Amino acid sequence: MARVREGERLDMLGPLGRPFEVDPRSKHLLLIAGGLGMAGVRMLADERFATAGRSWVLFGALSATHVYPSNLLPDEVEYVVAQTTGRSGIGAS
Repeated sequence: MARVREGERLDMLGPLGRPFEVDPRSKHLLLIAGGLGMAGVRMLADERFATAGRSWVLFGALSATHVYPSNLLPDEVEYVVAQTTGRSGIGAS
């Protein structure tokens, strides 16, 4: 992108994947993500956690350096992390 000149055409693809469809009558949410999959879960969190009852996010990561920061999630969500190193963490964000 840094080498593209103004007016030059680009070939792009997106968005990819399928959108989330959550029944608006849902009382509780359990969302599971890992790595880049957290982007879609985070967007859903902003939209639905305000109106849902209890909510959980289960997140899988290679190591502690790959864990999504819990302080970027709504306070209402319970955030559970599993790492391939064998360590896990449970708690509210």
